Amino acid sequence: MQWIKPGTNYDFMGAAPKALIGSLSLIVFFIVFSLVVPPKWGIDFAGGTEIQLKVDPSKDIGDVRDALTEAGLSNDSVQRLGDAADHTFQVRVKDVNFGAEQAFASIRAGLLEEFGADAFGEFHFDPADATEVEVATNKPLEPDQVQAALVRRGLLPGAGASGAGAGGAAEPSVPGVSPEAPAAAPGAGGEGAEGAPGVEGGSAPAPGGEATPDEAAAAPDGQSINAATPTVVAVADQWVSRSTVDPSALVIRFPGVTQRITDALAESKSMGAGTFEVLKVDTVGPKAGKELREKAILSIVITSLLLLVYIAFRFDMSFAPGAVIATFHDVLIAVGVMLVLQREINLDIVGAALTILGYSVNDTIVTFDRIRENLRRYRRKDLRWIVNRSVNETLSRTILTSLTVMLVVMVLVILGGPILRNMALCLLFGILAGTYSSIFIASPTIIYLSRWFPVEPRAVAAAAANE
Repeated sequence: MQWIKPGTNYDFMGAAPKALIGSLSLIVFFIVFSLVVPPKWGIDFAGGTEIQLKVDPSKDIGDVRDALTEAGLSNDSVQRLGDAADHTFQVRVKDVNFGAEQAFASIRAGLLEEFGADAFGEFHFDPADATEVEVATNKPLEPDQVQAALVRRGLLPGAGASGAGAGGAAEPSVPGVSPEAPAAAPGAGGEGAEGAPGVEGGSAPAPGGEATPDEAAAAPDGQSINAATPTVVAVADQWVSRSTVDPSALVIRFPGVTQRITDALAESKSMGAGTFEVLKVDTVGPKAGKELREKAILSIVITSLLLLVYIAFRFDMSFAPGAVIATFHDVLIAVGVMLVLQREINLDIVGAALTILGYSVNDTIVTFDRIRENLRRYRRKDLRWIVNRSVNETLSRTILTSLTVMLVVMVLVILGGPILRNMALCLLFGILAGTYSSIFIASPTIIYLSRWFPVEPRAVAAAAANE
């Protein structure tokens, strides 16, 4: 199918200098814009938690926002997903350790009160990037022993903990505990267990370490009642474990930010327990987000360098720089437009950028193949004339390929929903930039660099060999 009449000869190479100036100006604008307006990093790169909720039809986005405001979160952390009839929302929490400092303070106080100040050494806790605390022990304490005590005091999730919300997590406090009351050592049954300090709302264990029927009924799935220790302990959730670095130290995990958010929603006046369901949770720590961001940039750079090596081997070193410059140009343009539109930059955008690299170099190679063939066919013609003619001869194919791909991507932009829309938009801008760069960036670069990387005779010989 020929959309461009044979013999058409547009002077693309004559317009290339103006196109190059326009591209450079646009890229500089994007760079300056990103310095003035910080990129809107997604959870993948900035760290944090994304929680997808399906709420009761009687509740709306305003109720979810009010509930989060009660918990001390910004109203901007909620957005609707899909149609209004779906009642599905996405809650974004940038603070991956929401409430962790309070939980740490309560756990530290509870441990010192339970086992004595001389039982522990230094507490290691990083509030910026941790949902756990490591504590050195001066006495032989078992992880299960420490976990049972914290569950009994309501500082870790368990059926014996009070203040449990939708997910059974406890509030980071020690309600109803008397400092003077002696705590029963885990593993002791009978009278020692009955004399243990109780948590308000809990039930007293039966003598002899046996659980009462009420306690047995209260034990949730994945939890069991230890006959020797009359406290419900989460078997599936091992909150306390030994440090892999220092065997004498213990590592205590906190309930995740999801647990604290769901508890806040369940206890809020705007929502309440049973009015929502957690569909999906994505959590990335700040350090992991920074590492992902660095590796994403590195992956694009390495891919471009490998393309440079491939094209230098496949064609000639005179062709390779143009292809790599064009692919970098396409990625910068596509991501730059997303920055200006204040779209979220996440791993989906990185996937789109790598796809753009592949599409752009494929489109460029088709043009390069025609240039190489014409180098043999028109040996006495000027390089500029050959490149311009080759671009014209492949113009119909370039337009058809781009339009076909763009139609598919446009469907994703319109019907793909919020999950795919960002990636599809980036692909759309990348395809437009890739089509443009094959004509005005990659091909003219061969001419510009010919004084340093002359088109070698082997390129012509290779074209002859393929005939």
